[in-house]
Amino acid sequence: MEKVETKKGIVGFFDILGYTNFLQNNEAEQAARVVVDILNKIDRKVPELCSDIFDDAKSEFTDVIERIEWLVFSDTILMALPWQQGEIDEIRFNEWVAFTMAAQVLSRLMFDVGLPLRGGITVGEFLVEGNCFAGTPIIEAYRLSESLELSATALSPAAQEDLKNLFRNSGYTWSHMYQEYLVPKKNHINEKHLVLSPTPCVMPHIGDISQMVAESFFGNKKDVPPNVIHKLKNTEMYFRYVKMVHGHIFLENDEGFNSDKSEES
Repeated sequence: MEKVETKKGIVGFFDILGYTNFLQNNEAEQAARVVVDILNKIDRKVPELCSDIFDDAKSEFTDVIERIEWLVFSDTILMALPWQQGEIDEIRFNEWVAFTMAAQVLSRLMFDVGLPLRGGITVGEFLVEGNCFAGTPIIEAYRLSESLELSATALSPAAQEDLKNLFRNSGYTWSHMYQEYLVPKKNHINEKHLVLSPTPCVMPHIGDISQMVAESFFGNKKDVPPNVIHKLKNTEMYFRYVKMVHGHIFLENDEGFNSDKSEES
């Protein structure tokens, strides 16, 4: 039997909040169609966003996006990006930026269609072979995701350290991609993590963040039982924190976010 080699890189694990309730009121195929449509948008939209921020380097980020491995099953979305062997920091930086943008676009679009996600991102050695994903980082990302009591995506300590080192040497800031935040977790635990910003660009200008979050949690005819209300409220508080420190992303019109430049031209 041919030996399967492990790879080292970034892993993201995401699950849809309220998925069981969603299935009680909708067809499973509906969620699958939504996710597949969003993944197709990511391939086109992320290189455009990266290019806008990092000096028109669209082709570099397109190459990275094409190397991201995706696996979707039930309420779970798994993404993995193996690092290139022997790469220099500049390439690794581009990989982190592209992976982050892909995770942001995924989370943002799912939130907009009423399927909010929570997720964990970590680094390490893993196996990707066809539909088989295995390795300690995947388990770590799953456990981190499952511990969150809000719709957000947090980085593991190992991922935070790797990211901080790269950004420290790059001259760029991660403020438009990550926020350091005291994250509410299960069993009344609160821990500081770097948390994915809720959007890679601006959010629609609305006056009521509570209503925006509620519409996502209640979307697609979902119910929000009393034992889940705290996740809605925790998500609202995170959005309010981001608005406080980076209010500009809530104040501009972003009607073009869900459009495709390639379709318009």
